Amino acid sequence: MEKNKKDMSAKRGLMLTVSKIRALEKYYKKKGKLPMQWRYSAETAALLAK
Repeated sequence: MEKNKKDMSAKRGLMLTVSKIRALEKYYKKKGKLPMQWRYSAETAALLAK
């Protein structure tokens, strides 16, 4: 994304993925599987992916 700033399909894919993560976050918080103060952050996800 940093090298190809005009790659719209990659940006769209990232937006869809983040949207799914946020929806799952809401679901699992409602079910009590995640603590209510848990938040998704791209920086933390990048560290976990490495």
